Amino acid sequence: MRFCILPALLCCGSLATAGTFPVSSQVSEVTIHPSSGVITREAEINLPTGDHQLLLQRIPQSALLETLRLDLTGATLLGTVHRSEDTPHTNLERPDVRDARLRVEEIEARIQTVKDEAEQARAAGRGADVAIRFLSQLGQNEALPNSGPDALRDISRMISEEATRANQSLLQAEVAARAIEQKLKDLDRELASAQQDLKALDLESEDRALVALNVRVATETRVALQLSYLVEYAATWAPAYDIHLRTGDAPELLFTRNVLITQDTGENWENVTLSLSTLDPVGRTDPYMLYPDRLSISDPQKRKLASPSTIQSRELLAEPVVETPVIMEADAGTVGFATSLGNGVTYVYSQPVSVATGAEVLQVELDSMTMPADHFADAAPLRNASAFHVARVTNTSGEELLPADRALRYIDGDLVGVGAFPGLLPGDEIEVGFGEVDDLQLERHVLDRNEGDRGLITRTNEKAEKVVIKLRNLSDRTWPVRLRDRVPYSEQEDLEIEWTASPAPAEQDHDNARGILAWEFSLPGKSSRDISLNTRITWPEGMILE
Repeated sequence: MRFCILPALLCCGSLATAGTFPVSSQVSEVTIHPSSGVITREAEINLPTGDHQLLLQRIPQSALLETLRLDLTGATLLGTVHRSEDTPHTNLERPDVRDARLRVEEIEARIQTVKDEAEQARAAGRGADVAIRFLSQLGQNEALPNSGPDALRDISRMISEEATRANQSLLQAEVAARAIEQKLKDLDRELASAQQDLKALDLESEDRALVALNVRVATETRVALQLSYLVEYAATWAPAYDIHLRTGDAPELLFTRNVLITQDTGENWENVTLSLSTLDPVGRTDPYMLYPDRLSISDPQKRKLASPSTIQSRELLAEPVVETPVIMEADAGTVGFATSLGNGVTYVYSQPVSVATGAEVLQVELDSMTMPADHFADAAPLRNASAFHVARVTNTSGEELLPADRALRYIDGDLVGVGAFPGLLPGDEIEVGFGEVDDLQLERHVLDRNEGDRGLITRTNEKAEKVVIKLRNLSDRTWPVRLRDRVPYSEQEDLEIEWTASPAPAEQDHDNARGILAWEFSLPGKSSRDISLNTRITWPEGMILE
């Protein structure tokens, strides 16, 4: 989005500036919402009397400039100018990034020096190589055959000696060059490490927005400013829990609430005050409109007699449907920085935090809360061969526990699993699983079954089944158990379903699920419990059971 700069604010008229001052502002506070964030920056500067222009530096491109809100102390604001495209270049390199970049450049210079030394060493060898080629051509001189034996002997000896010395020089030069180049291995590793360090530090975007403030100062003073703006989808947070089941005579659940924070605003946050809100300022603020739904009836016989043109003319002359107009108005409350929580919750982290842009995931612990729990074994032999640890708890904290994709689950300090957490409103109840109980073994056997003409009974409109369930406690402790199984149900009168169970279940349609039966009992150590379940289904002749 392009924002126009009004020339009158920059160079002429009553707002002409007496001086232009660059101002380096730092992020001081961040409030992260589900799909947006409110960034607050602070800066101070000494200004003389007069009208001035303050150029705010380090404003990232992720800032929604139309949401800028400014609090100025010590000066009067005359106007605000901003744009996000075609902005002037500014050198925003931090000292640590500059130092890391200088280290990379220094290592690169050392590498080049070593390469130059190796090249110089080989240069001496190239002179020896020229001498060798000269000596080889000397031996092909046409005048040599006319020389006497002694002269030829001397010439041959000279060529041999000089060629040997030249070859030795060439070899020595190559050996010296390779010895020098051995240093490059360590330098290459050092350069790779320095480049990695620079990359880890240099995460901030070089693209910045332009924000200029035209101010008037009545008397020389120190001016303080606080700037807030909104960013969309550039900062996120998500809850993550550690849920500890503490067993014993008085079981309880300990919820440790953690928060995972990421940001990709284009600049690093360093030692900022962090708030996490469940409100969503960029979400819908107004309810949806409902429009009138007009119905009409007509006589189809009369409609057939009327010509199409007549029907069309009647429809054109009919009373028009007057719908409530949709009025598009700027809602001053759509984007704001009010502290009213409404139906949402805001958590303020007590310690300053730092988060690098586009790279880090910061995990912080928010708080912990403990609630009494019922600890029992849940057994579903139709699906599992072992029972499962389950803790039933009511949220007595007075706060909502938000849904989380990740919840680590512990039993008496031992990690037993990781799973999602669906969330829990104040006063609501939830059951949380903590893995298998190896000492509680389940068996489910179908003893007798007939299905039409495949069983002893040849009728094609009846199905009967007998099931025996066995639960064995291999441990020495007594376990409170909830065992669940199912029987079919019907919503048709002609499809009759009869079932009996021994012992009878404590609950039918458990958890509002039709046909689910639940038994609750205590199972002493080194003992077992049997449950029998008989089902008979009948339907009219000629019908098919589905």
